[in-house]
Amino acid sequence: MVSSIARVAGIIIAAALAALAPYQHAQRLVDIGDRRLNVYCAGTGSPSVVLESGLGTGTDVWHLVQPKVARTNRVCSYDRAGLGFSDPGPHPRSADLEAIDLHALLHDAGIPGPYVLVGHALGSFVTELYASLYSSEVAGMVLVDPMVNPRPFDTVGPQMKNYYHSIQQNYQKCAATSEHCRTALSEITSYNDGRSLAEVRDADRGYNNLPLVVLTATGSLDFLGTDVLPAEKDAFWKIWNQQHTEIAGESSIGVNIVVPHSGQNVPLDQPNAVVSAIGKVISEARLR
Repeated sequence: MVSSIARVAGIIIAAALAALAPYQHAQRLVDIGDRRLNVYCAGTGSPSVVLESGLGTGTDVWHLVQPKVARTNRVCSYDRAGLGFSDPGPHPRSADLEAIDLHALLHDAGIPGPYVLVGHALGSFVTELYASLYSSEVAGMVLVDPMVNPRPFDTVGPQMKNYYHSIQQNYQKCAATSEHCRTALSEITSYNDGRSLAEVRDADRGYNNLPLVVLTATGSLDFLGTDVLPAEKDAFWKIWNQQHTEIAGESSIGVNIVVPHSGQNVPLDQPNAVVSAIGKVISEARLR
């Protein structure tokens, strides 16, 4: 009995390591003019799916999602400048500069459009801005528990603001010795000071009838900790979910789908929910 359990555990561990293997080294370093960005593509089929990671994360956050999407479509994950295996880029690392980088990467790498953009958390600002700046290239979009305007949360209390400023302070501690920390610090600073949100809003032209799915995790705000009263956390989440509904409403066919049993890291907590949302957007894009 013990040996059987050990064999099963060994198989599970081996499968997990195999799934992570492609993300443990640079796959393809694409020169976009003054620096190189690491991109990993798999599968075939149009539209191409582009995976945009959240704050301070790289391609590996998609290791449970990308292989499943690759069964039907070309799907690419990449490391933003200064993260993972990509070269550093100029600062501040705000949505505008990162959307321009992504545009250069897709074209210089020869990754064919149209694109279904999938943005996770803070990375959603990049995909939202890309969809406004290069709308003719975008076939659809999935926003995975996207970041939102932080100001409405102040009506409940300062906990949300304090949390994101604590992240900023943590990255400040290692920014002098780590390019990863320096880049993540610039990204979270551009969020906290409103720069990235303003860039998205200034370019926002609405999404007309663009296939759009927003995923909202039920445990999105668990990171606020146990000091937040249940009633406060519920109030925070209602504002979070309402803003996601408003984002989905920017497309005439956009929907906000609540994902149960997940924290904000939905690609790891509930990867099948992300895969399903991508499939839905692809199907709708093919009908346009």
